Amino acid sequence: EKDESGNQLLHREVIAGNYLFVQELLRLNTNKLEINKQSMTPLDLAHKLGWNNIVNLLK
Repeated sequence: EKDESGNQLLHREVIAGNYLFVQELLRLNTNKLEINKQSMTPLDLAHKLGWNNIVNLLK
């Protein structure tokens, strides 16, 4: 389910820097290519926020 910014759960957990939660969502095959209203994927957000450990998960 998306929030008012078009972020799905994976986007929100990336923004929060929740590495383990992101890892689990990916294990559950969450769509990592989904874009939000700013046309950003979770990977784009991780890059923007400097979450290098999460960037490596999402590559």
